[in-house]
Amino acid sequence: MKYTKHIMLASALFFAAAPLLAFDGQWFGTWILNRSLSHLTGPSITIIRVPKGYHFDFGAVSFDHR
Repeated sequence: MKYTKHIMLASALFFAAAPLLAFDGQWFGTWILNRSLSHLTGPSITIIRVPKGYHFDFGAVSFDHR
């Protein structure tokens, strides 16, 4: 009876996070824009994986994030 609240909280967190555990990372990888099918306008954004994290380049502004 003493741990009932803790067990209920842990169960709720587990079931809420279950879909995240099944995620297979389908968005990771290399993406190439098909310019003939794109309707985007304006500056492009480049995100590159570097040894210490990621490099973001927004044209006028670029920075590294660890």
